[in-house]
Amino acid sequence: MSNYPDIILNIETGNREQGELSTPNSQLPTPNSQLPTPNSQLPTPNSFP
Repeated sequence: MSNYPDIILNIETGNREQGELSTPNSQLPTPNSQLPTPNSQLPTPNSFP
């Protein structure tokens, strides 16, 4: 957790050594958006006659 502020400071100083470090957070996929919504697929037993 303490690495984040260090990386931010390095970006501000423009150090090439630290500049090589990419922001993996931005590259991580968002599986949450890919997860299906089974709730919408569930039948509605309440609609039974």
